[in-house]
Amino acid sequence: RSPTYGGAVNILIQIHALSGWTTLRLLRRFRQHLAKWHGLFFLLVNWGSSLHLATFCCVLRWQRAVARGDSDRSEEYESLIDKMTDNIAVRPKIKDYESLDYDNCYNEPYIELLEQYSKPRKCMRTSQPSTYYHGMVEWILVFLIGAGTGMVAFFIDYFVTLLSTAKFDTTAHYVTVFQPRGKLIICVLLITSFNFIYGVVAAILTAIEPVAAGSGIPEIKCYLNGVRVPNVGRLKTLIAKAVGVLFSVSGGYLVGKEGPMIHSGAILGAGIPQLQSVSIKQLDLKYSVFRSDRYKRDFVAAGAAAGVSAAFGAPIGGTLFSLEEGSSFWNQALTWRVFFCAMTSSFFLNLLRQGVYASSQWFNVGSPGLLDFGQFDCGEHCRLWSLSDLAIFILMGCGGGLLGALFNSINTRLTIYRLKHLAKRHAIVRFLEAVLIGLVTSVLTFGSTLSLGSCVEYANGTLHAPSGDPNSDVYSHRRQYLCPNSSFNDLGSLYLNVEEMAIKQLFHEPNRFTISSLVCFVVLFFLLAVWTYGAGVPSGLFVPCLSIGAAYGRLVGELLKMAGYRNLYAGSFALIGAASFLGGVVRMTISLCVILIESTNQISYGLPLMVVLMVAKWVGDLFNIGLYDVHVELKEVPFLEWESPLNMHSLKAEDIMEPNLKYLYPHTKVRSICGHLRTTCHNAFPVVSKTSYSKLVGLPTLPTLDQGVQRIRQAHEETSARPGKSRRVTINSRRNYRIYSQHIDVSNQLSGAEKASLDRGDHISQERFRKVVDSGRQRAYSVGGHRVSTVPGTVRGSQDVGLASEGRSSVSRSYPGHIQSDIQDSVCFSTEFVDEEGEDDAFASPAAEEREVEGDRQVLMFHGIILRSQLVTLLKKRVWCDEDQLCTTQPRLTQEEMTEEYPRYSDIHDIDVPEEAMEKIMDVTRYMNPCPYTILPLAPLPYVFNLFRTMGLRHLVVVDSHGQAIGMITRHNLTHDFLHERMEELRQKKDV
Repeated sequence: RSPTYGGAVNILIQIHALSGWTTLRLLRRFRQHLAKWHGLFFLLVNWGSSLHLATFCCVLRWQRAVARGDSDRSEEYESLIDKMTDNIAVRPKIKDYESLDYDNCYNEPYIELLEQYSKPRKCMRTSQPSTYYHGMVEWILVFLIGAGTGMVAFFIDYFVTLLSTAKFDTTAHYVTVFQPRGKLIICVLLITSFNFIYGVVAAILTAIEPVAAGSGIPEIKCYLNGVRVPNVGRLKTLIAKAVGVLFSVSGGYLVGKEGPMIHSGAILGAGIPQLQSVSIKQLDLKYSVFRSDRYKRDFVAAGAAAGVSAAFGAPIGGTLFSLEEGSSFWNQALTWRVFFCAMTSSFFLNLLRQGVYASSQWFNVGSPGLLDFGQFDCGEHCRLWSLSDLAIFILMGCGGGLLGALFNSINTRLTIYRLKHLAKRHAIVRFLEAVLIGLVTSVLTFGSTLSLGSCVEYANGTLHAPSGDPNSDVYSHRRQYLCPNSSFNDLGSLYLNVEEMAIKQLFHEPNRFTISSLVCFVVLFFLLAVWTYGAGVPSGLFVPCLSIGAAYGRLVGELLKMAGYRNLYAGSFALIGAASFLGGVVRMTISLCVILIESTNQISYGLPLMVVLMVAKWVGDLFNIGLYDVHVELKEVPFLEWESPLNMHSLKAEDIMEPNLKYLYPHTKVRSICGHLRTTCHNAFPVVSKTSYSKLVGLPTLPTLDQGVQRIRQAHEETSARPGKSRRVTINSRRNYRIYSQHIDVSNQLSGAEKASLDRGDHISQERFRKVVDSGRQRAYSVGGHRVSTVPGTVRGSQDVGLASEGRSSVSRSYPGHIQSDIQDSVCFSTEFVDEEGEDDAFASPAAEEREVEGDRQVLMFHGIILRSQLVTLLKKRVWCDEDQLCTTQPRLTQEEMTEEYPRYSDIHDIDVPEEAMEKIMDVTRYMNPCPYTILPLAPLPYVFNLFRTMGLRHLVVVDSHGQAIGMITRHNLTHDFLHERMEELRQKKDV
């Protein structure tokens, strides 16, 4: 559509074809000469192939954008971009994320399904009901989730080791070849080419599926909170995440594979229990028991715990992580299933690692998870920590909290800059940024190793690992770049190894690191990690933070040694530093403490780790929130915290609800349903029916007023003629208080024409009636020995009738905002004639009772709610009947038929409803939820918040005391930002 885009695409295609042809010709012509310089030949091939691959992918992405006619800007960043616009003081538009349906819909199909489950299965010889069978299947699925997560973790670990070994061994070989010749620049280009290729592959996979970028923990956290994040649990996301993270880790990015492992486990938890695949249509086992958001939530929590267990070898820590940082809903039965899933994941990972790496030791499952901290043991003449060290650990916790707050602050500003500037541009810009980060990281790390690294002499007995040393791999991964045979390059040993090995060297290297190398590592690693997290590659946060914190702790330990502090174990200080910095970034306490204890296999570290993590969290919370929460807020996800704000107790349900509702009737025309679905974005519709207010509460209509007064007089005359008998007539309302005076005769306030109108059974104006009542409110009348009282009530005009079709509440209040109520200014009469002997005699005219007058308002009685997905399914299945037929003739769907398209229901615009079916009638009473959670308008906010979050609701209907729906509350109405805005609006209106 755009000439500029079209011309650019054509130019790129021509450049791609010409460069490919030229490269092939050059390689064929000079292949004999390049054979002598096979290193340079390999470099040219890598750069050429990477350039062609990147150019080709850019062309494809550009052509897709041209075909769509848009800029491919991420929708989830639109609200923040609008918010960042300068000099525009408007309320930011919240991203319209959908909520998950954690609440069961107890309609007739679901009840029939429960009754079916309660019957014994024919295929089972026992008399156990089907629920017992489904419980067994649930445990099998949890086992499969854990086993699958362990296999994915082994796949990532195996190929990361393979690719990283190929890169580092090749680079080390050519360093020894070109160092005597003074051509180390070729080695720099070589390792940069490796990282460039790996980074391009990771960035391409992320460009194909943008949700695969980052660690995935904020997205999983939002999902478990009840927010449907698009594409977060799809098979394509799993492939992009698992393959992309092994290339990003191998490509030299300062990222870890532990965070993506959690996301991968959650995806398996979301997909395996469905026993079907939307992408692979042939895969469908026709078992739909667990195809609901409620079950999927529990399985996703188990998968996330399995990911942590596989990453750290910590099943208990994984369970606590899912409880503390992930799940917002928990129960006792879920705890055991999650722990079983985490244990299964750790077992399968260890089984595969021992079988593949140790060749014949398939049944030796003693190895830890992906991140091996080694064994902390300083010997007989040393101590891991002492009471005097605890005071230093507390100070280190303060420092870790400050560094973590600084890390979060810089990354927050960088992320805002990305959303404001890079997100507005084409996806190629984010792709180029990711590739640029990889190139800069490669040049800086390798360059600083060669220029700033120090040669550390081996101490006595530290050249080779002692026999039986469990940390022997620390000795074999030392790097000797530009150093003599009796020493090693300390900075190169940290930079030019996988990050897990760098952490292990900081924990267990017996030789001392130089202060300059540790300072250089901390500063450079800190800045590069801040820049990398949030870029367009799969990236974990745990390992970079542990690396920075371990170097920070080792630096403190080396400084204390220089200051004369004796008998300290440097590994303990490195571990405490790693815990303090990671805790200062993510603000985790219990789960992180248990994960580190399980990873180190040292329970003696429990107390110092717990104290340091608490101090780091307290110090960090003084400045900002955790980094995962930062990214959740930046995406404007309606995330519900554990509790409502403390200063919001004055807000009521009527202040925060959405009053503009769209209603459906139990028997509605198909045309009306299609109109609602196509013109609104609502995901739930209240089902109501019309009734008159007088019939609802048993009140007389307006024409009976004058007749009532006449009967009062007649009763007075009859009572006067019957001594000993007294009758009492009262006019009541729902507020039940009486104002007595000396005399009542409302008809005396009416004009002659109005009296004649009432005599004929006609109506008087509503406003006139209110004035009459107001004039007599302060007076009560006595007719002989009878007492009559008038009390406030509600009388509503005919202008409120029929608002259901207009999508507005039938209540005259304006919610939220200024509450305009005429309840205090009108009177609702309910009369009864009570004999003291107990005989009741209604004095209203039966004919008048049957006539519905213009002044009697219509009330929309609430019967339940029905979801958009249910209505779309009913339309797609053509569940309707003719208008002149009974609704029992329409087709009846089962629960399996209602949920067969879960989780991707059809869109209303994709359904072709015949024109002749538009006038047919659909009965929704069978499929609506007749017992949703409701709340009264005056309920305080803490009560509303706790009910909504504890029960995992998607919609909370606000009903008045007469049972009519007047508003709806969703999670958008309970976010902290929305509540603060409503509080400010009400405060300003109160001041005015």
